[in-house]
Amino acid sequence: MTLFFHRKNNVSTAFLDLLFYKRLFIKYTFLIQEVKIMSFESAKKLGYRASILNIIIPVIVVLCAVGVLFQIIYQVINNPGAEPDLFGIGFLIGIIIAAAIIGIIAFVMFVLSMYKLSNYYKEPAIFRNIIYSFIISIIFSTILSVVVSLTLNTAITDLAQAATNDFNSVTTMFTSLLSLLAAIIFISIGLGIIQGILYWQAFTKLGEKSGVEGFKTTGLLYLIGSIINGTGIGAILIWIAWITAAKNYKQLQPQPNPPTAYNTTSTLNTVYCSSCGTENNANDTYCKHCGNTLQTVQTNP
Repeated sequence: MTLFFHRKNNVSTAFLDLLFYKRLFIKYTFLIQEVKIMSFESAKKLGYRASILNIIIPVIVVLCAVGVLFQIIYQVINNPGAEPDLFGIGFLIGIIIAAAIIGIIAFVMFVLSMYKLSNYYKEPAIFRNIIYSFIISIIFSTILSVVVSLTLNTAITDLAQAATNDFNSVTTMFTSLLSLLAAIIFISIGLGIIQGILYWQAFTKLGEKSGVEGFKTTGLLYLIGSIINGTGIGAILIWIAWITAAKNYKQLQPQPNPPTAYNTTSTLNTVYCSSCGTENNANDTYCKHCGNTLQTVQTNP
């Protein structure tokens, strides 16, 4: 008899331990889901704010440039012989520098957003394409800096020789400057096309995983704008792409919680919610935490 009760006590203890670990696992799963939702909301806000900054910055710069241009024209017409007012030009330069700094901040926010969304949707291509674009930009910028430095060094040497009325040196200097301009245009166009392709792939993957089809339109606009960026129309298309991106980030919704396999009732008159894992009374119909309908499983005594 003693052995029987001892075995029964061990079985009861093991059953209670099983319920404890089951409850712990459900709570842990629920906590992980909450952290994922918080990370998702953070990514959503970062992407939206980065898009808004990319919309506002060009508008401010263009408006300031137009204002300074009209000020210069007004001054030339009304005071032809007056000394030029450099305040407007200095103000414009300050705006451009501030816009560049804010643009860097917006880019960092965008990268963080895509990194978090890449983890949330378990799609590395969303973040990977953005990083590839950044690395390629660094490489192209380095190459361009080297080309500019070498060309300017050659031009300065030719300019010094031109002071001695050497016609060949003058010709060589202008040829070097034209080559520099061609190199800048070629590298800029090539970089823009590569960036456009990578951004298009990143936004397309995000649209596929999130279900927000508008991201595919964003990527396509960015790609077309990057290809024809030299015409000026491309810059407008890229600006419109960021407008659509801001709208699409607002439409992102977290994925529904996956159902848990631990939906059961214990002998302690408790039932766990299949949606959030919260412990409820066995007589409850709805979860006290999330309102989900509870499913109870009757167990034989």
